[in-house]
Formats: sequence, C-alpha cells, structure tokens
Amino acid sequence: MQRDHAPHVLNHGNGLRPLADLPEGARAVVVAIQGGKALARRMAVFGFTPGAQVEMLRNVGRGPVLVRLQRHRLALGRGEAEKVWVRPIVARPATASLPPNK
Repeated sequence: MQRDHAPHVLNHGNGLRPLADLPEGARAVVVAIQGGKALARRMAVFGFTPGAQVEMLRNVGRGPVLVRLQRHRLALGRGEAEKVWVRPIVARPATASLPPNK
C-alpha cells in the first residue's frame, strides 16, 4: 500500500481524490492509504485495500462519512477518510438500442 513516501502520486491532477471528497452515491476504487503503518493496518482490517470498491452513502461535508465496502456499512472519521485515496468510477451512460436497418 502506498503511504506518505509517495505524495507525488496522490494528487487531484491524476483523477485521484480523498474518500472524504466523494459525493453521496458515488463509487470509487481504493488506490492507496496515505498514512503510517498503524493506519494502513487498521484500514486493511476494514477491507480498504488497493482495488476494493467503495460507495459513499452519507457525506454532509463535515463529520464522519458512511460508506459501503463489500457487504458492510462503515462509518469513518473525516480525518481517516481524508487519508484513503480513491479513483472515482465514472458511470457510463446507457446506450439506447437502435432499430435494425432494413
């Protein structure tokens, strides 16, 4: 898991953002935990590992956030959520089916 030793990789310019910045209803893939070993271990126990998909259930802009990770709903303090870096999953618009050419 990437930590503080690679801050240049963790920035908004490459599409990554802290979990705390996700709006409600958004989904994302965990990329890294920016923190020490203790935080990385704690987050791994919860399932926040690279490649894990999360969904933001509640984020009012302050205080804790509520996320869905696998089948679990977890509340994280905003400080912890700021250290979990994710890549948002952009929903592709549904394509309308076209009538067959005759």
